Amino acid sequence: MEDHRSGIAHSFFMDNLLPCTCDHCGDFIWGLSKQGFTCSVCSMTIHKRCISDVSNNCDISSPNARIEKVHTHKDDEYFVHHWNEADLSISGICFICDGSIFFDGVIGYECARCAKLAHYKCIGNSGNKMICNPIHKNLIFTDRSSDDPNRSPLLIFVNPRSGGNMGLKLCQEFADILSQEQVFNLDECGGPEYGLQKFKDVKGLRILVCGGDGTVGWVISYITKIGFDEYPPIAILPLGTGNDLANTLGWGKGYNDESLSMWLAQVEHSKPEQFDVWNTTTETLEPHTEQEKAESTSEFTMINYTSLGLDAQVVLDFHKFREQMPELHFGQWINRFWYAAWGGRTFFQWPEKFDKILQLFVDDIQIDIPPHVDGIIILNVPLYAGGVNFWGYDEDSEFDKPCLYDKKLEIVAIQGSLHLAGVTSELMNALRLAQGNEIRMVFDSDTPIPFHVDGEPMLRSGRSTITIQHSYQLPMLVKTLYH
Repeated sequence: MEDHRSGIAHSFFMDNLLPCTCDHCGDFIWGLSKQGFTCSVCSMTIHKRCISDVSNNCDISSPNARIEKVHTHKDDEYFVHHWNEADLSISGICFICDGSIFFDGVIGYECARCAKLAHYKCIGNSGNKMICNPIHKNLIFTDRSSDDPNRSPLLIFVNPRSGGNMGLKLCQEFADILSQEQVFNLDECGGPEYGLQKFKDVKGLRILVCGGDGTVGWVISYITKIGFDEYPPIAILPLGTGNDLANTLGWGKGYNDESLSMWLAQVEHSKPEQFDVWNTTTETLEPHTEQEKAESTSEFTMINYTSLGLDAQVVLDFHKFREQMPELHFGQWINRFWYAAWGGRTFFQWPEKFDKILQLFVDDIQIDIPPHVDGIIILNVPLYAGGVNFWGYDEDSEFDKPCLYDKKLEIVAIQGSLHLAGVTSELMNALRLAQGNEIRMVFDSDTPIPFHVDGEPMLRSGRSTITIQHSYQLPMLVKTLYH
């Protein structure tokens, strides 16, 4: 993949241009007003259509640069404004001419990096004031970032399909506040590997994942493959349906268009805590068909939970419905509605009882399964199904208090759809079965049994096993209140 994003980004603003050609593609720029963009630092002029293809090669020493009397060495670090056209507050002051916005009209520009305001007419005559002092300077990656121990360059991954497809908007806003080089659209780059490889040697690196828990797991599954000297700590901007990991770490149940600047401040000042990551292995012990033989063993990274049976059937039905009719899943609230609807449907269709078909072993000790159990849930985080504490808050002398880094899992059971509905409504408690470091489930059923790992549903039939073992720990950022 070609990378044209390294270097210093241009500070483009929409301009009324005299007849000229585009400095990027060489074609003539047509139009009567605001036909293209001009860089407020180096004076580069381009088409609107070319803005996403321009390299980050802004040069303060360019002969056409608008900044005068700025003495910079080639190795000096400087930042330029990232202007966005905006309706400005009438009480604002243009930082270039010091004139009131009220007397000169309310249409102008606001810098996404430093929040300075400017009249439209002043942008081209700003001189030395084009040097920006970003609010989140410590999170911006440059070649000089490693020289300052207080800097924590932020690598951002965005799943554009999460959160009612608000990902594209977030990509642009984060690129404006920080730099385009640090923001990766997971659809466009084919996954997290490219971005992780590019930033693996950056000192003080932090990662922000914008998506659901599945997106977080996707990024985590690649981190161990990249070869980091130290795993970078990860923060989450929750865009998924459940967001149980984000909620556990204090980042909330979902993103509701809050200030991204405040969100970045929280990421910068939050503290990392170790977090257990697990390996889930499934195996068909007596495969009958060629497909079963080919898929007899599978491995998955587990960060949140694994579920087998009733609840996993709800996840599977919801997953199929979302793939068939994505237009009906346009936001977090509607996704939760459909999830609840599929949960009600399982009341009429789930026949299996696990005390007849399942053996459960925790640290090589067989655990008795109570009658009428048709769902087993293994928890690495306390919250499940959109923020419900399935393990419960009551202390029990038989079990240790759950912890994110104790290398233990909690196992609970569900007895029917009504019990599941009662637990998810926080009117009833799930059945606590065990805690342990290694979980093994052996089941034998002619009916395909659904299970899911972190929301990714699958089916297993015949005589099969699911084994969960501790894999490693990595740092996750726990949200710290910061004002």
